[in-house]
Amino acid sequence: MTPSLGPAMQASRSGIRFDNLASGEVVGCTISVDTLRYLPSDEAAGKLTYLVGFSAQTSVARAAWANLIAPRCSYLNVEDALYFLADGGKGWELRTSRVSHGVDEMVLFPPCADRWAGVQQMLVVDRQGQSPADSLMRLLEYRSSVPLDDQWAAAIWDWAIETGASLELDGFGPRAWLIQLSDEALLGALTRFLNASSSKDAA
Repeated sequence: MTPSLGPAMQASRSGIRFDNLASGEVVGCTISVDTLRYLPSDEAAGKLTYLVGFSAQTSVARAAWANLIAPRCSYLNVEDALYFLADGGKGWELRTSRVSHGVDEMVLFPPCADRWAGVQQMLVVDRQGQSPADSLMRLLEYRSSVPLDDQWAAAIWDWAIETGASLELDGFGPRAWLIQLSDEALLGALTRFLNASSSKDAA
């Protein structure tokens, strides 16, 4: 995929700046993809997509959304590359905001982005004002039954990366990670989190 700039989308009243746009298509509707994060998979079979953001004329955006809902289809065709929506497109959220005249922005998340899902799959997106470690901690507060201390956020994040439980997604746009954990794994690492907290306090 070769991203192409879209000058008409550079300025918006909301302050959103689209500086890395790729032309795309959703069931015949032309769109501009500004965010695309996916789990690498077989190139021939397509990539499993966990985070998608796109902009289009309002009518086109609505048509694209309607056609993305399974069972009509659950994939995007961006510059001749196929990206399949995680979980077949079921349970995706729709968030729209007017960014310029007649244009909507849509951000689609798979069910694992919901705060009430389990710890088996969690989607952490790098957002301004909150570190990825803090974002993961917020998700664990809702999803895990293990008593965790907020002060362990950095230690839990480092541990998730070291153990391979955190996988950074490919693509462009804000960085995103797919985190796969279990309460059993968290319980087994409590001693490490406690030691990390003690070392930090001693310093």
